Amino acid sequence: MSAPLPSEPDKPSRVRRPVRQFVATSLISCLLLFTWFYIRGSWATKNPTDPASPAEGVKSVIVQNDGKKEIRTSVVIPVSVENAWSIISNYEEWERLFSTIHRLAPETGVLDKNRHHVVSDVMTPLGMIKLDFIVTHETTADGGYVAWWDAPTDELPVNRGEIRVTPKGPEQTLLVYSIDKQYKKYPQFAVYNVLLGHQTDLVGTLRKRIIEAANKQ
Repeated sequence: MSAPLPSEPDKPSRVRRPVRQFVATSLISCLLLFTWFYIRGSWATKNPTDPASPAEGVKSVIVQNDGKKEIRTSVVIPVSVENAWSIISNYEEWERLFSTIHRLAPETGVLDKNRHHVVSDVMTPLGMIKLDFIVTHETTADGGYVAWWDAPTDELPVNRGEIRVTPKGPEQTLLVYSIDKQYKKYPQFAVYNVLLGHQTDLVGTLRKRIIEAANKQ
C-alpha cells in the first residue's frame, strides 16, 4: 500500500492569519496615533522660543504658566510696533484682519481710552459662536502694547485671549497671540491639538494682512 498523500493546509486558516495580522497592525497604529495626539495636546513648555526674524515664520506651542496652559503663537512682522498697533487696535478693521471674525455687530465701539466693546460672530474650529466682550488695551514696559480679554460663554467656560506686540528691531515687531479655550463637550487635549494648527493659520493670515494694511498707509 502506498503512503497517503499529505493533506493540504486548511485554506481558511491561511486566509485568517493575514487578516488577524492586519487587524493587529491597525490597532497598534491607532494606539500609537492616539498616544501622539494625546501627548501633542497635553505637553507644555515653560520656556517658549519666538522667531528671531520674519523669515522664521509662525511658531505655535502650548505654554504652562502658574499652573495654567495656553496656546502661544508668535511671529515677527516687518512693520514698526507703532504701525502694527495702530492697525490691530482699529476695530473697524477687525473683520478684515481676522479670518475668524465673520461679522462685527453695530454695538462694537470704544467705551473709553483703554476699553473696547466687541460683539461679533466668530468661527472657531468647533463651530460658530457669538461673542460679546470687552477688550482692554495697555502699554507695556518694553515699549509695546497688549490687548486682552476674558469672554466665557455657555459653550466655552474658559475663553481668554491676549495679543501683544513688542519692538523687535528697526521696522520689526514681535507679535504674540495667546489663547486658552476650554469647551464643555470636548477633552482638552483634543481642543489644544486643533488650536495648535488653527492659531498658526490665523496668525499667518493676520501677519499678511497687517503688512498689506501698512503698505497702504
